Amino acid sequence: MSNINVRGFSFADAIAAQNPCRIVTVCPTIGEEDTGVTAQVSAYCPIQKQSNSNLVCSEYITLRGTKSAMERVSETVTSLMISDLLKFVWWKATPNTKQELFRRLYAASNCIIMDSCYFSDPA
Repeated sequence: MSNINVRGFSFADAIAAQNPCRIVTVCPTIGEEDTGVTAQVSAYCPIQKQSNSNLVCSEYITLRGTKSAMERVSETVTSLMISDLLKFVWWKATPNTKQELFRRLYAASNCIIMDSCYFSDPA
């Protein structure tokens, strides 16, 4: 897997260490044949050495596939969101309101964070 396919993959670790959460990471693959979407699911409970408090556990769901495969499962992606929790989307691409996945995530989230370092046209 090339670096461009996993850019920003580990940003959620800092969030998960402090807050129980479900992190859904969508990793569109570039330059590969469309063979659908693969999913990896895990739970992580880091041990807090400085405190005797309860464990902070989080669920990680990672989806990988081509952009067109991700478009086909955009409804599934939003169905993985927990309704009672705040939903933040960190979008690391040029926003495209015609893209079904972007529209669904935008509508389902409480906050969109736009990371402009990967915008195709920063202007």
